[in-house]
Amino acid sequence: MNTRRGITLIELLATLSLLTILSVVSVSWMTTVLSSQSRLTSQASWHRASVAVLDLIGQDVLTVDRLDTGGRSNAPRIVVADNILRIRARDHEGLSTQQYSFDEGSSELHRQYQGQRRQVNQSALIGETQAFVCELMLPSEERAMPILTVFLVANDGREASRTYILDQEDVQ
Repeated sequence: MNTRRGITLIELLATLSLLTILSVVSVSWMTTVLSSQSRLTSQASWHRASVAVLDLIGQDVLTVDRLDTGGRSNAPRIVVADNILRIRARDHEGLSTQQYSFDEGSSELHRQYQGQRRQVNQSALIGETQAFVCELMLPSEERAMPILTVFLVANDGREASRTYILDQEDVQ
């Protein structure tokens, strides 16, 4: 009669090797899941930030300076030059200028507010940005109204864009 109790050395080593393999596989799987989640979170946060920036530009475009037509300057209300978008508007402080500028060195988009009483240089609105492109298309035979299109391109190639239909007075 064989009344052996416990496990043999071979059974113990086989169990330990299976446990080691299982732990390595689970750690590898967790690392893959966490890196994927981090990448997706980063992409989602850039997308949310780009939508917020495009909404802010849209609000500035819609804030029209038509209340004081007598004192209005002849300069265009919306100006696009290089990596800069400048929008003149009227807010609760009076006439103001919002300037969006892209810094290629830091890959950040900045906004500068200049009102009659104060000037604010905001920190980066959005980072990890490869390009900020504004296209101002003036009226032509095919287009009755001027159009402003703003493109944001992330470092990984994702894009966000918005098109704004302007009035003739905005670009004259």
